[in-house]
Amino acid sequence: MVAMGGGDSLSWGAMKLRHELLAFDTDDGGVELLDLLLQQSHRFTSAEGAELAALRRGGVVSSEIAARLEASMLLEGPAADALRESARHGHHRPAPRPPPAWQAAGGPWELARELPEMVARCWRDPERWRRLAEDRRAGRLLLRAEGFLSAAGAAALRARAEQLPFEDHAAMYARGRCFQEGPSERLEVRPMFARGPLHTLLSHVMGEDLPERIFLRCWRLGAGDQIAVHNDGLHYVTTFSIGLSEGWTAGQGGAIAFGVPGPAGIEATERWLPHLGDLVVFRPTAVSWHGVEPIASGDRMTITGHYVGADYPG
Repeated sequence: MVAMGGGDSLSWGAMKLRHELLAFDTDDGGVELLDLLLQQSHRFTSAEGAELAALRRGGVVSSEIAARLEASMLLEGPAADALRESARHGHHRPAPRPPPAWQAAGGPWELARELPEMVARCWRDPERWRRLAEDRRAGRLLLRAEGFLSAAGAAALRARAEQLPFEDHAAMYARGRCFQEGPSERLEVRPMFARGPLHTLLSHVMGEDLPERIFLRCWRLGAGDQIAVHNDGLHYVTTFSIGLSEGWTAGQGGAIAFGVPGPAGIEATERWLPHLGDLVVFRPTAVSWHGVEPIASGDRMTITGHYVGADYPG
């Protein structure tokens, strides 16, 4: 076994393997790279192993191997730094506080009747919220509120979103167009999520008092756009997303995929499509790796919010 760290880092041109990797020789003369950060292993044939061995001695690898290393997120660089930061935040997340006294006595589900008119009638039924809370207590990661907005409310929010001043966004994780709230322009859903009946209901569903501080963005993604695999960090207490994509189909791609990071992006165990008016809520953890899969066609729109702690730097 050889630790791929410090002076033993492999390089191809200016590229180096991430220092969390361990290398094991395999019986067939190949190499298995064990990724301690993403808890994955990558096997290379004997010929490929010879290339990696030559690389350790200062040689080079083929463009095919270099591309595979990059696609598997095995290389040093900004993406590797972000993965480490996300993993650090996830693994150091404080344990949730003990359930408050109100949880033992049942939730304030009757507040559902006071939700604004843009919320669908079915989600102004207290029983819907009681069941959602039980799903959360049973250990479900992804909480789905299908048809959360009324048809009129969803259409109005979609029409408003279409008028937002989107800007091109081509950063480490995301490629698409994005509107990020500023002091002079706010999204209409902010008051509903930041305080009042919905804020109280979501706090009870998630089992802790959510902060009032929310970081909100509206995303508009077209063909070829995507948001790569990431893990919301320590500052994100709870994440939610509202679908604003009318008539969306699975064939158009663009699902939020949850699962295990892999060479092709993510091996999904669950997907959520951004149907117009649907809501999804989850608490980021050390295992809540997710991303938006590439858009094949169409105009994908969502509003994504993060409840953030007081120490959030943004």
